[in-house]
Amino acid sequence: MEEQTLSSMSKPAERILEYLRSHGDISPIEAFMECDCGFLSTVVEELEQLGYEIRTRAESYTNYLGGQTPVTRYVLVAGPSPRESEE
Repeated sequence: MEEQTLSSMSKPAERILEYLRSHGDISPIEAFMECDCGFLSTVVEELEQLGYEIRTRAESYTNYLGGQTPVTRYVLVAGPSPRESEE
């Protein structure tokens, strides 16, 4: 099923999944800059529907005005179980 799952995955989801596998987590800013994805939460929802476990972590960063800006970081916890992949 893993192969079938990958073939039914959108291109943005493929890019985000590749980034998550190599880096472990991603923020919306990184998704936009590194993966050309401006709608990360939608892609994360797609990956979750395909069986990936993704958690969120609240963070903040200092913006160009010196203020704090909240951001959500998405963390890849697990992929689809091997049993699901074999069926």
